[in-house]
Amino acid sequence: LKGVYDTKTTKIFGVLSTNGLLYKSKNYQLTSEAVSIQYQSIIDRLDNPIAEQNIAVKAENFSIDYKHRLMDKSIKLKLEYNGDTRIKNNLITSNNQFSYMNTKHTDYPTQKGLVTFNANNLNVDKLLNLFEKTSHFQHLNQQTQWILEEQGELPEGQDQIWQLQDQIKQIIKQMPDLSKEVLMLNDKSVFKFTLQSQYNGEQSNVVGDIQSIQSVFENENISELSVSSIAQVNAKVTLDKFLFEFISQHLPINKKQFDLIFKHNKLLMQ
Repeated sequence: LKGVYDTKTTKIFGVLSTNGLLYKSKNYQLTSEAVSIQYQSIIDRLDNPIAEQNIAVKAENFSIDYKHRLMDKSIKLKLEYNGDTRIKNNLITSNNQFSYMNTKHTDYPTQKGLVTFNANNLNVDKLLNLFEKTSHFQHLNQQTQWILEEQGELPEGQDQIWQLQDQIKQIIKQMPDLSKEVLMLNDKSVFKFTLQSQYNGEQSNVVGDIQSIQSVFENENISELSVSSIAQVNAKVTLDKFLFEFISQHLPINKKQFDLIFKHNKLLMQ
């Protein structure tokens, strides 16, 4: 870990490098030969307060090993993330880019992907208010669970549960409007995202943002948010190819075995 802090300009620069990472669970194992994280932060406390930070992450030979009674998969990826955030006049502007490349896999050809996620004019106070309401909602749910387990059969416990449920309902009613205040500005989305992928030489692009819609909750009209996206796919997709890609991810079957089954059961497959 290397870092520099400049007391005159309040600039922070740091680099964290590791020789390797390893995480194990019952079915998963994540490994990486080398990971580097670069961080830079600038805080200007003069006439017009501005805060900037930049993060870059790189992972070489990142491997995902998944074992299950029906399949045993291993995927090796090269991962990169770059993001920069700027806070000015209590508004956040953030640009994030995540890319990956499937370097070695016996079942899949080389695959590349790029994800970008951008936010403009995100209000800090409204965002913190949304986090506070979300945290309170989770706390009320946890309280309800505790009372249900310890005093659920007692009249006192049932009264407390009803009171907590009333508070939870009030937060549920508020959440769409609070979310809209954070995610929308002048009825326009402050978030935009793009997904680009390349698979077997075929490319697809998805562009999306957040849109506001109206719905009914307990006979009241409320605003809700939905993700709107447009997809452009340049690919030659056939039924047998589509089915094999899906089934091979869930069952231990190779292409020759699948082709034989598909040939004799084409009508059933369709």
